[in-house]
Amino acid sequence: MPRGRKPKPLHLRSVEGSFRQDRHNANPPKPKPIEPERPTWLRGQGRKKWDELIAILRDMGILTQADGDILAQYCELWRLFCDHRAKVKLKPAQKIEIGRRLQSLGSELGLSPTARQRITIQPQSNTEDASFLDQPIGNG
Repeated sequence: MPRGRKPKPLHLRSVEGSFRQDRHNANPPKPKPIEPERPTWLRGQGRKKWDELIAILRDMGILTQADGDILAQYCELWRLFCDHRAKVKLKPAQKIEIGRRLQSLGSELGLSPTARQRITIQPQSNTEDASFLDQPIGNG
């Protein structure tokens, strides 16, 4: 059952004038941009897909440590699909269900053009570096 439209990014709501503090989280969690570790249980095509997607998501600038579990789910589902496709002929309903799950997880990870339209990336601030560089050298 569809959930309806996905929420607009907060900065768009501010620009449009429709942002209301009582309806939106002004301070959403911001996970650190650390690459998640590949699960040891991931095998075969799942491992290959993990390595491929890690590179893509890193290049997009949206990879965080918080994405590890959903990425692992996507890669394991991909492995199951590849294994079953090679060994057993999947029924049309099975193909459709796997496709839906891959699409849903892929959308959460920003792997479709539509999902990428909904992603906003905040530029990394270098305030720590700048303040360090502004300090006097020596006993100043």
